[in-house]
Amino acid sequence: MLPMRIKKATLIIVTVFLIRVLFSCCDCQAPTVYQYSYDYFSVYNLDNSGASPTISETNKVPKAAYGIRLDFSYLKVSSVKREKYLMFPEASASDCECPPYFQYIAKDTISSIDIITTNKFDEQHPANSSVADLFKTLLDMNYITLNEFINQPETIFGYKLPDKKSLDLFLMQIPESSGEQIFKIEIFMSDSRLLTMTTNPVILE
Repeated sequence: MLPMRIKKATLIIVTVFLIRVLFSCCDCQAPTVYQYSYDYFSVYNLDNSGASPTISETNKVPKAAYGIRLDFSYLKVSSVKREKYLMFPEASASDCECPPYFQYIAKDTISSIDIITTNKFDEQHPANSSVADLFKTLLDMNYITLNEFINQPETIFGYKLPDKKSLDLFLMQIPESSGEQIFKIEIFMSDSRLLTMTTNPVILE
């Protein structure tokens, strides 16, 4: 019988050989990586009183179901380089599935999102004050704050850069009184740009 030490050495050699054979069957090219930028965004009043949030077609929304949708437009800005894999230059995974030939990474990121009410919202939030802390968004079926959303890693897109991305913000604190509201959205980017849009007037009933 072979000594245990020789058995272990043989097993390691065979394992390494099998791994090299497995990955040699993969002929994956390193992907071409592009950068994308946030070009602009559009803003809409949401009505969340139904099965799913919908853009309000009227100027009235139940105050317990109000939200704001931000539609971000993406723009491809530059080609970076062909990325190489860290471990196996000719393969990406044990199942020999190649990564997307084109990949898109963010050139700039969102630094902050502020929501400013132009009218009095309640006693704690007079006109022209920030109400960003009253809104949350959904991530993996959980409500998170805007700061928690900003701290999420930027999306890496494969194959094709989408035209836009939607972000729904839901009002979590209902104002005591009804009335017309207008919200100004200010988004500061990591490249020092300020993107601003204002919602259409909406009556929170």
